[in-house]
Amino acid sequence: MGCLSLGVGCSDDSDAGAKEGESCTVGKDCQQGLVCRDQVCVTPTTGSNNNSPDATTNNDGGGEGEVVTADDYYISYIRENKTASTKYLHVRSTADGTDYQLGDADHPCDRGCWLTEDMKYYAWAEIDPNAPQGLNLFAVEVENFELQGAGTQVATGVTSISAAGNGLTYNKGGTSYFLSLGAGGSEREIAMVGGGEDSLAGGWHVDPDADVAFAFTPTLDTLELKVGAFTSAALESVYTLNGVNYAGGAGSYYGSTMPTAVSPDGKLLAFVVNAPNDYQECETAADCSGPVKVCGANNFCSVIELTAHFLDLDNLATLGEECASDSDCGGVHQCYQPGGESVSECIPARVPVGLSDTPYQRAVPGDTPRSGCDLSADDPTYHYTKFDGPVSFDNSGNLYGVARRDCTSEGMVGDSDIIKINPRAKDFSVVWGNPDTGFDANLCWDEGNAMPDVTNCSPYILEALVSPDGNDIAFAATNPNVDREQFAQQNYDLWRVLRNGKDHDWIGDLTISESVENIAVHPAP
Repeated sequence: MGCLSLGVGCSDDSDAGAKEGESCTVGKDCQQGLVCRDQVCVTPTTGSNNNSPDATTNNDGGGEGEVVTADDYYISYIRENKTASTKYLHVRSTADGTDYQLGDADHPCDRGCWLTEDMKYYAWAEIDPNAPQGLNLFAVEVENFELQGAGTQVATGVTSISAAGNGLTYNKGGTSYFLSLGAGGSEREIAMVGGGEDSLAGGWHVDPDADVAFAFTPTLDTLELKVGAFTSAALESVYTLNGVNYAGGAGSYYGSTMPTAVSPDGKLLAFVVNAPNDYQECETAADCSGPVKVCGANNFCSVIELTAHFLDLDNLATLGEECASDSDCGGVHQCYQPGGESVSECIPARVPVGLSDTPYQRAVPGDTPRSGCDLSADDPTYHYTKFDGPVSFDNSGNLYGVARRDCTSEGMVGDSDIIKINPRAKDFSVVWGNPDTGFDANLCWDEGNAMPDVTNCSPYILEALVSPDGNDIAFAATNPNVDREQFAQQNYDLWRVLRNGKDHDWIGDLTISESVENIAVHPAP
């Protein structure tokens, strides 16, 4: 029989794992109560916040010799048992590894389930028999990681449900709402998001902690951005992305969902789209550079790119204004200068991270359309083909997410990286995964033993979120116990790594018949 331990290892006769000070690769190599840090089993310690003397002090949250420590927090996630065909919500403590199951057969996750940020309410959805296009939403109070009763119905006929702070947000009849839970809880409107006569269905994002509300409305060629205070929800149009210059599109470049995040201080808002970016003026495609050489309808070079865009919420008034340099635009906004006779204007900061496999694009006019994998095969600046989210910020305004090269035609094992995007420098770097210097197919996968090699990376990373104190990253990645590559991209478990890429640790304990999805992070009470 095993032993329970909070901060100290179990005795030798009950645990055959490596002792404190002995070598390890992941946390499961160590005795219970120990964690693997820099390939050595050590006793976990509670970290400090970003204001501690040992925390980072530079303005981009990175740098050589940086000391990063992380506070304890909780990770909620949906655990799927593939054998039993069940999905239940669990909560894992990073302090001692304790795992709590909140969901059960009466509070299922089949149609979605959520835990509020303060972990005081659990919500789940069920099919609404009277509204086939919507769901009924239920909630129940949580105390000491136990559900308090059967719960009550809190909304009907809703879609696109998610947790937002200590409440829930959803679409009902083409309008987005926020529902606060608990005593005095109420529902209030955020924005109209249904499609109009000249627009498609849009989307929204709310961050109650940062007091920011955001909505976006797509057309076939444009994406209108609206921002306001969450506490007032009176949104104003601040800018419109325009993809009309790109030639040869079919359907809208924009949709009703896109990865979105707000920085903890409420000063930056980031969103990710796969849509055209315009560059310098051109007369023909020969004037353009890169894997896709398109001189668009308005005589600007254009390419459809996976791009993270950043709104500086203190400098929204500069967007669309004429400029001579980035300093005219304020904050992270940039001065788009196409050259020639065109007027330069302030635009949201943009950082392309890759070339999506679809839609197919023509390398040159008249050429047969080709996939992003094909077009970017020999161009390291367009290495990634997916950047789906979720995304989240650290306390220094850097954005984090999982970028992947998903090209089955290349016949290589998975290439997934946690990346950091710096909106000030307009660049990105790998935090944890294959190095910036190039993909190594043998780095994360032991072909001889047909198993993951997690010494430096994991072959497949599903999603990642920055911890509440901004110093740690919780993520779902391949379970190291899988014994064939097809399972490596189907069976995920919980991991964590410091935001500077140090001290990665496999903290889950799932079998290869289970998998993790939909992680969220919560501060310790």
